[in-house]
Amino acid sequence: MATLKDVAQKAGVTVTTVSRVLNNRGYISDKTRQKVMDAMREMNYQPNEMARSLSKKNSNTIGVIVPHIIHPYFAQMISCIEAEAERKDYKVLLCNSKQEKSTEEEYIEICRKNRVSGLILCGLPVDAGHFKRIDVPVVAIESGLQDATVSLTCDNKNGGYLAAKTLIEHGRRHLLYMTFEGDKGNIMPGDDRGNGFIEECNRCGIEYQSAQINRASKGKGNNLGKLWDEEDTYMNSHWETYIREALEKNPETDGIFVSNDLLAAQVLQVCNDMNIRVPQDVSLVSFDDTYLASLLTPPVSSIHQPIREMAESAVNAIQQYENGKTIPEKIILPVTLVERQSV
Repeated sequence: MATLKDVAQKAGVTVTTVSRVLNNRGYISDKTRQKVMDAMREMNYQPNEMARSLSKKNSNTIGVIVPHIIHPYFAQMISCIEAEAERKDYKVLLCNSKQEKSTEEEYIEICRKNRVSGLILCGLPVDAGHFKRIDVPVVAIESGLQDATVSLTCDNKNGGYLAAKTLIEHGRRHLLYMTFEGDKGNIMPGDDRGNGFIEECNRCGIEYQSAQINRASKGKGNNLGKLWDEEDTYMNSHWETYIREALEKNPETDGIFVSNDLLAAQVLQVCNDMNIRVPQDVSLVSFDDTYLASLLTPPVSSIHQPIREMAESAVNAIQQYENGKTIPEKIILPVTLVERQSV
């Protein structure tokens, strides 16, 4: 079995250099790195991950906690985080909390015991007290966590502004904003989507209404409630009721802005059932611009959230922290409008 010394001799470098390549530490030229990687491949060298983790404070693993892996936004975010982590020689420990507070706490403890290099939280308003025992960087993506090492969001407020601006420019004068009822006491970055939308409507003197979907849980869980149950049926029946009531209460509505693509899909279904044509009768703009938006009928105009860039920034922040470099406490990435047939 090849050793670290054998690889160093094969590549014509020192053992220290091989170690630095394996641990992704310090500057290594691309040429030298490639020589070491080629030598390891030729000699079928397999690094001892257990020994490597014991020799340093943390393992080369990033913990990622999401509320749902079935949600298109989180699925895409996970994929992008994993791809970037692989490029930077990290592994990913994925935790799906299903919005259960006790499960989130258990996963945080699992990450601590596995000595992760950093923790990425996606869309979770987690109690900051849970992180006092973890001496690693915590990157909160679109989360209400106030004491995160890095708060990473997109420009939600500008996204709401762009949505209102687009609907107004297409001649819509009776607008409706649909989102989810927030968790009491937690202000989420996504709340700014509605703020931007409302400010632009007020500036232009456009009539608007807001409708919130109650996410009360059908059973156990935290205050956010569940978006769907194990059979994926709760979302369909529960959301449909609120959407239908909002449209019946506001029959003059000719433009709708919804807070994510999954909700947009449900709005299209309800509109179809109510014989409301999109975009002839009502224009529709969504947020996130996941793959789902382009697959709907009609394809939905959506505010593009830079998911890949957010994932890259999150992993990069953890690596920079490990290397002792200064990282920003807050990162806000720009959004753009992807216009499709729904307006």
